[in-house]
Amino acid sequence: MSDNYTCDNCGEEFDSERGLHIHVGQVHEDDEKQESTTESEEVEEASEGSDRDFPIDERRLQIPVELALFSVFVLGVAVGLSTGLLAAGSGLSLDAPGAINGDSGDSGPSGDGSNSGSSETVDLSNLETEGEPVLGEEDAPVTMVVYEDFQCPYCQRFETGAMAKVNAEYVESGQVKVIWKDFPLPSLGHDWAEPSAETMECVYRQDNDAFWNVKELIFQNQDSISTDNVRDRIISWASDEGVSEDAVRTCLENESPMDEVNADKTEGRNFDTVVQTPQGASQFISGTPSSVIYGEGDETGEPLVGAQPFSAVQSVIESKLNS
Repeated sequence: MSDNYTCDNCGEEFDSERGLHIHVGQVHEDDEKQESTTESEEVEEASEGSDRDFPIDERRLQIPVELALFSVFVLGVAVGLSTGLLAAGSGLSLDAPGAINGDSGDSGPSGDGSNSGSSETVDLSNLETEGEPVLGEEDAPVTMVVYEDFQCPYCQRFETGAMAKVNAEYVESGQVKVIWKDFPLPSLGHDWAEPSAETMECVYRQDNDAFWNVKELIFQNQDSISTDNVRDRIISWASDEGVSEDAVRTCLENESPMDEVNADKTEGRNFDTVVQTPQGASQFISGTPSSVIYGEGDETGEPLVGAQPFSAVQSVIESKLNS
């Protein structure tokens, strides 16, 4: 009779002749399969949990959305830079788009930017020069009318550059007279442009020469002027020129000087002339500085747009002197 044995793992009785090693082998194979299956299931569950936390489809969607947002941002920056560079290249502070015929925003030239039948010269029939600040001899053969904004940085460049040479070479010699016209542009954030124009109108009503001297001081000190100090500074400078402070303040309170400022601006916008600027065809006048130069007996004048160099202004003046 053979000896019986009991398996420690399963409790089955067997004799040595049945093959202990085979039975033990089967047990070990089953255990290994179970362990392998358990590990595989754990890996799959971990993998499934990872996919739930970071879905593949969502990650794929995030990339195009982020790229699209970034592209929109880059495009906006590029448009802003190109517009700024064009304006800087023209040396012109442009009025609000679509508001070139009046504060109501009336349209100017036809929407396609065409000439609309207007000439490239300025019709002088609607130009009013009486009662305006004048620099130079009244009987000078050439007249230059400038439309400017005291706070405009391009006007400052124009005044300290080209106009300083025009004054030295042509005004002082009696060949050219310069007439000032107001064209303040608060739409560009020039918050003290209108108060300065209004106050300077009152200075002019007291003394023409004082107006021109104070005008130079304004452009020389443009960076230190603010809405809070503009009136007091202009009045103080005018006082140094012999103008009564009380007279200027009385004018501001009682004489409606802003009406004259607005009349200048309306006149400038009503010229039936289209000029070419780096921004395209634009009605004259739609920005500062802008000028018109003409000779004695002329019915039309030559427009100049932007902070032109002295050579450009000189060329027009010489053509008028020699015509």
